[in-house]
Amino acid sequence: MISIALDENTRSHNKRVELLMEAFLHDHSDLFPYCRDLITAARIHDIGKHYIPDEILTAPHKLTAEEREIIDWHAYYGYELAKEQGYSDTVCKMVLYHHGADGL
Repeated sequence: MISIALDENTRSHNKRVELLMEAFLHDHSDLFPYCRDLITAARIHDIGKHYIPDEILTAPHKLTAEEREIIDWHAYYGYELAKEQGYSDTVCKMVLYHHGADGL
C-alpha cells in the first residue's frame, strides 16, 4: 500500500524485522489470527522515518537529546501514515507503539 521512499538501512531493517516476525509466528500457531497484522506491522513499523531528516538518521555520532527526541517521533508519523493509507487500526497501533507504551 505505502510507496514511501525510505533509506536503504531502514528498508533493510524493516525487511529483517518482517522475516523475524515470520519465523517467530512459525512456532506460535496460537497467534495465527493475528499473523497478517503482525507481519504487516513488522514490514512497515519504521515508515515514519521518512519524515526524519537524513542528517539525524545517518548521524555518525551519538545522537544529542534533541536529535533523539526528533527521531522518536517516527512512531507517531508512521502511525499517521498507516492510518492515511488505510491499514487496520491494529496495524496502526502496532506501528505507533513499537517502541513502547507512550507511542514516542
